Amino acid sequence: SEQRYKKFLRKKTLVEKEKERLKEVIIHATQKVNELLNKLGTTSLSEAVTLATLLTRPEVTYNQTASIDPNRPELPAEATEQVEIQIKYAGYIKRQEIQVKRFKKLENYRIPKDIDYFNMHGISHEGKERFSEVQPISLGQAKRIPGITPSDIAALMINIEKIKRVKRV
Repeated sequence: SEQRYKKFLRKKTLVEKEKERLKEVIIHATQKVNELLNKLGTTSLSEAVTLATLLTRPEVTYNQTASIDPNRPELPAEATEQVEIQIKYAGYIKRQEIQVKRFKKLENYRIPKDIDYFNMHGISHEGKERFSEVQPISLGQAKRIPGITPSDIAALMINIEKIKRVKRV
């Protein structure tokens, strides 16, 4: 419904504003801060960091940092939960996005038609048989062949690169 969508947009805006604020709030390596961090079971600060950086630590939660964040706005629980999740997992999400881009690139990586899989090194015997039977046109297709392992795909790619280098010379 329209009302639920507006509520969703308000929450999204609150979350984005709070994430930006946390990236700007500097937490200095004071005794009070380090006592809190020690109590939470994480290492002390030796230099100032942003509150967002502090929240990336697994032992530190958004609510636990309230005592060192005096200008914190009042936010609904579901917004603070989203802020914490998005900050904690931002690095992981970024790595996953990079990995997805790599996979998409590999998906379209072309395999030359005249390849003799049985003369390739590093590919399992079953892998060589499957590749010869199916004659995949791309690494994406090759990796979906039943019985093919990730190491077969890696070895295939290395062998193709060698062939391409030899042809260029």
